[in-house]
Amino acid sequence: MLSLPAVGRSDRLLTVIERILTHLGLSAQPPPRAPARRVELFQAA
Repeated sequence: MLSLPAVGRSDRLLTVIERILTHLGLSAQPPPRAPARRVELFQAA
């Protein structure tokens, strides 16, 4: 079993997921978000 610091359950789950991703050679950080786009509600036809 992994020895994890005594933290909350959700923090422990995130730590396990980060360790798995790191072990697989993947980044534990999410990709950058795309900038928001403006959507016109009433477009002239």
